[in-house]
Amino acid sequence: ICLAQVGCPADFAVDASARRDVTAQCRLHAVVFRQFPGEGLGATAAEVNGRIELTIPAVITGSTPIALITLRCSVTGDFDFQVEYQVLDWPVQSGVRSALVSFLGAAERVSFAVNDFTGEESYVSHHFDGGLTTETTTDTSGALRLTRVGQTFTSYYRQGSQWKVMQASSSAPADEVFPGLQAWTHDNVFIGQRTRVAFDNFVINSGQAGACG
Repeated sequence: ICLAQVGCPADFAVDASARRDVTAQCRLHAVVFRQFPGEGLGATAAEVNGRIELTIPAVITGSTPIALITLRCSVTGDFDFQVEYQVLDWPVQSGVRSALVSFLGAAERVSFAVNDFTGEESYVSHHFDGGLTTETTTDTSGALRLTRVGQTFTSYYRQGSQWKVMQASSSAPADEVFPGLQAWTHDNVFIGQRTRVAFDNFVINSGQAGACG
């Protein structure tokens, strides 16, 4: 069932066999998603072959081009959502970051530039309380996940068939979040090559729906 079809339900929680795959069942420009073109600065988000592709062009405008979409409905209380990714055009040490995001933090797949952090291909967990962890990787596809249980906010990436915790931190349980997908870079690290990542199977495993915008 698409969130676009049912509006904002009282509860996102569903049986595992009927989990909502937002990207497969809902179009990018349906009411389920909202896009932020004002933040684009050359970056774009588009639906291609049933997936969501975020692109950073070779020539960027401004200091921080961002391709960002979020759900129109917020999620409050405990939640669990995940997404699969595949890097498409992905130059080494490009300086581009892609992520499953919320207002509490993000689980990221990053190509660090040579002058940025490790200069390596990495998974990154960045929680907005100031915490950040990195783990090097050679993965060109995989999955990212964010959960909140009580006051614990946790980010993961999928390692084989298991979820690996990258970071856990304290979160106010009443805070609402808008799950989203994002790709971005900064002009002081970007190497000037087109970079593209695809997201698919964006699934809300559980969560209490809040306001819709």
